[in-house]
Amino acid sequence: MALEVGTYLDDLVDTNPASTDGIGQADDHIRLIKKVLKNTFPNITGPVLGSQEELNLIDGLTSTTVELNQLDGYLGTVSDLNKVVATTASAAELNLLDGAVVTTAEINKLSGLSTTTGELNTLAGITASTSELNKVDGYTGNSSDLNILSGAAAAGVSSTELRYVNGVTSGIQTQLGTKANLSGATFTGTVSAPTVVVGGWTVTEVSGVLKFSKGGINKMSLDGYGNLVVAGDVTAFGTV
Repeated sequence: MALEVGTYLDDLVDTNPASTDGIGQADDHIRLIKKVLKNTFPNITGPVLGSQEELNLIDGLTSTTVELNQLDGYLGTVSDLNKVVATTASAAELNLLDGAVVTTAEINKLSGLSTTTGELNTLAGITASTSELNKVDGYTGNSSDLNILSGAAAAGVSSTELRYVNGVTSGIQTQLGTKANLSGATFTGTVSAPTVVVGGWTVTEVSGVLKFSKGGINKMSLDGYGNLVVAGDVTAFGTV
């Protein structure tokens, strides 16, 4: 009776036993079959529920057990895994997203950004709001200009007081230095005034005629020839 020697399934000879063999060695064949099955599947301790199609999925698999275990607990889809295909980011770079709560739309705002890491880091620690940052939109000055305002604020200058210089075209003190005092001013040259108010009287010059008015009514006029026109009586204490 032909009885092969075998350890695994591929050692079995499918033509054994021959039809002419006696039944006396049938138990040897049964024991051999049980032996190669247990040697081939040493870790099978329960029913295998996968179909041949499912089992065939591992045909050609080159992943290790450790690599396959990376999927343990994975909740994503095949589509999610495919998003990793062609990514050039390193594991360290992907880990930067750990804990991130940003949306895709927010990340897309970085698309085409030419700012450097150093420039982005400048924003770290900023407490100003978007509205406050927008106040420098169009600003053409430099930090020295801004520091002037810092010094003014430290000195107690308010925004209202700063607005007083709006429209000033030259040194304020220089302009003030050319003005006469309200009281006790001394003039060394010709003083020109289109209108002079003395008490209730208004003195004006119109076309070379000096007019003296009171209450808006002309009372007396003196032209360039010395002609005097008076609206009322004239009282003279000397030669007329």
